[in-house]
Amino acid sequence: MTKEHKKAWICDDCRNKRPKSDNSNTPLRAVQSIENDSTLPYTTASASSNSKVERKESASEFVTQRTKSASQHQPCATESLAVSRDDLRLLIRQEIQSSIRELIDERLKGISKQIRDFEDSLTFMNNIYEDFKKGLDTKFNVVEELKKENSALQQAVTDLSHRLNAAEQNMRENNIELNGIPEQRSENLSNIVIQLTKTVDNPIISEDILHVTRVSKLSKNERPRSVIVKLRSARQRDEVIAAVIKYNRKNPKDKLSSVHLGLSGNRTPVYVSEHLTPTSKALHAATRLKAKELSYKFVWVRNGRIFVRKDEESQHKLMRNTESLSKLV
Repeated sequence: MTKEHKKAWICDDCRNKRPKSDNSNTPLRAVQSIENDSTLPYTTASASSNSKVERKESASEFVTQRTKSASQHQPCATESLAVSRDDLRLLIRQEIQSSIRELIDERLKGISKQIRDFEDSLTFMNNIYEDFKKGLDTKFNVVEELKKENSALQQAVTDLSHRLNAAEQNMRENNIELNGIPEQRSENLSNIVIQLTKTVDNPIISEDILHVTRVSKLSKNERPRSVIVKLRSARQRDEVIAAVIKYNRKNPKDKLSSVHLGLSGNRTPVYVSEHLTPTSKALHAATRLKAKELSYKFVWVRNGRIFVRKDEESQHKLMRNTESLSKLV
């Protein structure tokens, strides 16, 4: 084909979409050829020409006039473009799905790695915890055994303390303790003790006194040191203590004091009691305080043991230790 033919060539689709030319002569082509024949008579030709004009006008009524749609004027490339858009949408959708899938896979891989690392860390910590638990269980068992041993040792110490206190108290069974006697530089404790026994009408001689001395005070105070007298027997000790109690009951306004012993200075009361151990002394002091709180009338010591009684009609109670004080009501 030449260049002119190429420029004038139109495809079948575009040719079909072009508006058609006037086809009014197509059905009357045979009549028109007869009318144009010169061999016919003039009158016939004139009549034919007139009728030709009339026929032409009537024939134009049968021509179909079609409106041109916008789609008919669009070239075929538009349809191709529409198809390409669908394909483009599908391609974009596929690309987006692929990108999202890749992103999700990448994220999932990171999460999976983190989960594996966490599992490894958890396993490591679990192993450490198990080792620690085993060690703790072992130490707990050791602590429980030590607690049992400690309880047994405490009980043994308590028993030994009671036995030691009882032994010490037994060694002091012949002793009496004098409190309130003023101290003097040139004092004769034996003569003071003899004068005390004479005052309470239970005299003893110097041979009855095995040993007499002052003992140091446990606490710093202004009171004079106690005098400890060791007699021949516990019976003699009890006789002296009973005589002092009897004397004080007979003389409530003139109880035993430093004046009765012939000592100069201020008048100070003198107390005579059994010689108790430090443990028994502490228990005796705590018992007196507790009895005062609970309105107990009587607190006394007999052979190193401490007794209490609430009133004349109640039964006496023995205070063995500090736990016994909690039972007083």
